[in-house]
Amino acid sequence: GNMRTIAITSFHTLVSRNILATPVLEKLKSQKDLRVVLVVPDFKVDYFQKTFGAENVLVYGAEQYRASRYFWGLFFKRLGMLLYDNETIRMKIAYKYYWDKKFFYFIFARFMGFIGNSFLIRRMVRFLDLKLSPKDLFKDLLDEYRPDLIFSTDIQNENDISLVQDARRRGVRVIGMIRSWDNTTMRILRFWPDKLVVGSQALHDEAAAYYGFPREKIAITGNPHYDDYLSGPKKTREEFFREIGFDPNKKLVFYAPAGSLLIKNNDMDQCVIEV
Repeated sequence: GNMRTIAITSFHTLVSRNILATPVLEKLKSQKDLRVVLVVPDFKVDYFQKTFGAENVLVYGAEQYRASRYFWGLFFKRLGMLLYDNETIRMKIAYKYYWDKKFFYFIFARFMGFIGNSFLIRRMVRFLDLKLSPKDLFKDLLDEYRPDLIFSTDIQNENDISLVQDARRRGVRVIGMIRSWDNTTMRILRFWPDKLVVGSQALHDEAAAYYGFPREKIAITGNPHYDDYLSGPKKTREEFFREIGFDPNKKLVFYAPAGSLLIKNNDMDQCVIEV
């Protein structure tokens, strides 16, 4: 009768590595009065069951990106990116204008960023977002498992936002996590969780400065998957070179290009090879 339930989202591919494949899930598994429900993309249910499933770890498959099929869902998703004014966003807007020459959109985007500097405007947008965004997209999950807590591992993800909004309307507590080091500069926080988890002091300071999020509600936890750098298996440079068939007496250059997705006229590989 005292069984508690935590729902943990895993819609972004890195969450499996960052959270679920670390000792975090093992610690939760060991709690006999705790049930964990992993909320994952519907087409990945089998993978999550085989990899992370256990007697007290269940998997719930959800259809993704449903909110943006509705007018208000898509509206608030796009507004969340526009109501932000920092160097990253200004560069993105300028880069878009450089390619498509849509002057009126450029002016509109800069204006929205300007008014988005007001925390009062953002608060009003969050209120309307909760009221108008599509409701009950996760009704089945909440009805069936009645979680005591939602752990949103990517609080800016569209799927996560739909779930935590449904949870808030039912009075379920929400812990939200900033998934990655650069997420605080990408868009506003559409939903304010009861507690915000971040991986570093820098993210803590940015969440407070850029979002106006209360510092006392932010917990700095570090990144669980970084523990491997301290506790994981280590090998020497010689061993590693031998494994990949390289000469340890030569220097190794590691080259990881951003790819054509981010580079419009991609001559990067050619330039590197010619050098």
